Amino acid sequence: DVYKRQLYNKAGKNNNGKALVLGNIGNVLYAKKEYNKSLEYFFEALELAEKLNDKRAVESNSGNIGGVYIDMGNYKKAEEYLNKAVAIAE
Repeated sequence: DVYKRQLYNKAGKNNNGKALVLGNIGNVLYAKKEYNKSLEYFFEALELAEKLNDKRAVESNSGNIGGVYIDMGNYKKAEEYLNKAVAIAE
């Protein structure tokens, strides 16, 4: 999609920046109630954060994913990701 193309063209090899922007786009889509699309961005940001061993970004994106699942009514998945976020925060 157009957001990702622009992001990857401009960010180049800056994976920290990519993870941050992907998460931000996920937040915008979440605010627009585009839950499935926001999950796509949050999961991509989470994957990058895990590869970079960026615990704060892993915590943040896991919490965001949990929040989306709550709004979608998928409480089992929400619990899984929220527990992941809490475990990292402790």
